[in-house]
Amino acid sequence: MQIVSVENLSIRYNSTDVFSGVTLAFNAGDYVALAGPNGSGKSTLIKAMLGLIEPAAGSVRIFGASPAGFTDWQRVGYIPQRLVSFSPYFPATVKEVVSMGLLSGKKFPKRLSSKDSAAIDRALSLMDIAALKDKKIGELSGGQQQRVIIARAVINEPELLILDEPTTAVDPETREKFFGVIGALNKSNGTTVILITHDTGSAGKYASKLLYFDRRVVFFGTFKDFCESPNMAEYFGPGSQHLICHRHD
Repeated sequence: MQIVSVENLSIRYNSTDVFSGVTLAFNAGDYVALAGPNGSGKSTLIKAMLGLIEPAAGSVRIFGASPAGFTDWQRVGYIPQRLVSFSPYFPATVKEVVSMGLLSGKKFPKRLSSKDSAAIDRALSLMDIAALKDKKIGELSGGQQQRVIIARAVINEPELLILDEPTTAVDPETREKFFGVIGALNKSNGTTVILITHDTGSAGKYASKLLYFDRRVVFFGTFKDFCESPNMAEYFGPGSQHLICHRHD
């Protein structure tokens, strides 16, 4: 089953093409590392998939619908690259911010059940922020705020999880724990994961597929196919190719 499909997609800013003619599809259960140089259009591609940017040409389908017509956004978790810093005076606690991931899908009156409370506690524990649950989010460090946003994104165990450089502000131990959680969601729940990363050399430790994007699809397939591709050996050089593929560790 195709979760997201892109057909002949073109994006233009101020009469300048960011990319054009891009066609690809993400299937249910994929765990895709989306990598490429700075300015290659990775985040723009994701924003187009989510309907945050209007295409100049082509089409996007998410769960079979256009983003404009898609309404069941509870099925999608999204962590953007740049988070808005919370004011120290922002009144919401960590627990309240995480709970918003559940409340957004409820009808009025919006109340949390005991099952919801248990889900909140699990999400807080997964990101190691249970001890911070009653603190105002504006009082936290940038890395702690990032953990809160990640907890909010995964609390519903969405069918599609899109992560744009999610661990840039967290410590190495939390990063490894986070990727363990995402890997478990992918394997146990069949969650489709698209991970935008600048760390091409580490992506193969977590993801099962690589989409290398540089204003066009340079490569899209499994890391095994990447490892065995003469074109990728020529593009990256054989040394870098095998460092990226993580099949020779």
